Amino acid sequence: MTGEDPAARQENAHAEAQRKYFGETQPNKLTFFSPMEGSAPEVVFPGVDHQEIMQVPEEIRENVDLNKWYQKRFYARPLVNVGGDEPMSVIHVEYGPGAHIPAHTHDAPQVIILLRGSVFQGKREITAGNGYYTPANVRYAVTAGPEGASMVEVRRCTLHDYDTTWVESNPARWT
Repeated sequence: MTGEDPAARQENAHAEAQRKYFGETQPNKLTFFSPMEGSAPEVVFPGVDHQEIMQVPEEIRENVDLNKWYQKRFYARPLVNVGGDEPMSVIHVEYGPGAHIPAHTHDAPQVIILLRGSVFQGKREITAGNGYYTPANVRYAVTAGPEGASMVEVRRCTLHDYDTTWVESNPARWT
């Protein structure tokens, strides 16, 4: 697309990859789900170059292999992903033991409920049965506890209608 803003191109490519991977739930149909049964598969976007589409500081793009970093890091399965006039998404996410997700923001608020394991935000540990709310555009990072973590994320938008902006600029924190 000639003349398209690079940031808009990144955003559109990421949204399209998510749309293909996650699909959508029927908006006017009662939907049942169980995040406690089964596990979340690794998130893989075939043909997607994370080096190109991830919204990261230039220091990270230049010093971190984002395709390698992304592998074996995100495990997720959509439970509800409804568009339309009242969009909503519920996604089951898992992180392996000690997995670190660097500082980032989302442009949509979220509610997180831990099902198993724990995550740390700084020194604060959030354990199974507890959760947290993150307003839109608030910076945070998480590190999974020694047993990993399984959680549910809830947002008032579809999985392809929110953006993640990675703000951590220290390559050493992308391990």
